[in-house]
Amino acid sequence: MLQQQQCRYFSSNQAVDNELKSNSTTMTAQEMASLQTKLFQEATYLTRTLYRKCLQSIKVIAKGNTHDEDDFIERETKERDQFDTSKIDLNERISMAPPVNRQNELSSRSEYYKTFTRENFDGHYNLLGKHGFHIGDEGNMRHGLGVDKVVAANQSQNNNDEYYTWREEQIEQFIYLIKSGEEKRQWILNDYEFHDPCEDWPTELRSQLSKFERQSTLLVKEMYQQKGWISKSETHADDDGFFSDSDSDDDR
Repeated sequence: MLQQQQCRYFSSNQAVDNELKSNSTTMTAQEMASLQTKLFQEATYLTRTLYRKCLQSIKVIAKGNTHDEDDFIERETKERDQFDTSKIDLNERISMAPPVNRQNELSSRSEYYKTFTRENFDGHYNLLGKHGFHIGDEGNMRHGLGVDKVVAANQSQNNNDEYYTWREEQIEQFIYLIKSGEEKRQWILNDYEFHDPCEDWPTELRSQLSKFERQSTLLVKEMYQQKGWISKSETHADDDGFFSDSDSDDDR
């Protein structure tokens, strides 16, 4: 099933890449809407897959390992020794921590990371949507503020030939969130000394995310050109260094 989804979402996109690279401001509204829908589906696939991989990893750390057991035994030994008159260290404070409870501690750790994961995914669920970090042509920022009645009325008239403009920042933030989410997943596993249950996933994610980033960046550039906007890449390319911070009177 996973292979079928990959074929569906990440089939060869060379034709699309070539069209976007070789032609500027030539895509029709229908073509742009179709490509945006396809990329949105790919972003959804990546997000949901990463979320499932996080939950899969949480199930692994919920079981505990030898590292956890060694820690439990060490703390239990300290608990016993602090009441053993032959081993009491008068310079050491008596621990007021609760007794070791393996099941409770492992369960609490698992629930903490489940909540942490849900909050992070829920907080950005609509990032690439019409009102996810979207600045309209009139300059209004709508991020987590709901949809006003006028905009909602206009949207109801939309058809399959229409698209909404993605900002460069939307794509950049989506890429960052997916990458950082995967990095955190791997870091948590390594910190608790667990083997990664998703061995092939990091490589797969890098490949698929690279394809998404390339095509979405080209699409955004096309959107900007058709609106007459200047992208950041074009701004940097046109920068001749006249306003460089390195300029100083000492260089004259």
